Order: sequence, then structure tokens, then C-alpha cells
Amino acid sequence: MEYSNTIKITCKPEHLESYFYQKMASEGGNNGFAKSLGIHPSTASRDKTRIFKLACQVVSEYGLPRHVVSVPDSSTQEVLITNISGEEIRKLIDMLEHLRLPKKEAPELKNNGACKYHIER
Repeated sequence: MEYSNTIKITCKPEHLESYFYQKMASEGGNNGFAKSLGIHPSTASRDKTRIFKLACQVVSEYGLPRHVVSVPDSSTQEVLITNISGEEIRKLIDMLEHLRLPKKEAPELKNNGACKYHIER
């Protein structure tokens, strides 16, 4: 069932769960998570797997209300790439530099007149 005033989440619940684990780890770990929920850290440690799994399944199933999601107006997106080697980074930068360069116009051929003559015949 999809409501007209909700934003449907298209990724798997497992991907959301992974995102929330990474976010929790980067913003205070288990103690910060427990403090934000107002529970003891040992309780958070025991129950966070169950809490995250259920919350992600609910969000994936029902979506999010439109009024709680902020979408930036700019057309640019930031992309975070992790677990990539130095060689892969160099190749990626080379590819991106190639895409960014303006395309050059082809030089005019020396025998362009001869080609036109053969075509008009």
C-alpha cells in the first residue's frame, strides 16, 4: 500500500541498516546512540541489531512522510566512494578529466574541394 503523501524508499532494508550502522559509528558509537535514545549503553548494545532491522523494514515498507524529507535544490550530487585502491583512484580521475575536456572540432581537410567535386558529380 502506497500513500500519496509518502516518499517510497527503493533500496533494500539491509542497505538502510548498513547506512544507519555506519552513521551511528561515525557519530558517537554505541554510547552516543544510547544517549540519544535515553537508554543504558548495554541495552543499546544488546538491542540495536533488532531495533535497526525492524526500523529499516518499516521504512522500506511504508516509506517516509514527505514533510520530513529535505531534498536539495541544486542539481549537483556528492558521491562518497570507499574501499578503492590508489590505482583505481588514478584511473577514475583520468576518466573524469577526459570527460571534462571540451571536444575539439575536426580540422578541415586539405583536399576538401576534391571530395566536394566527387560528391557533386
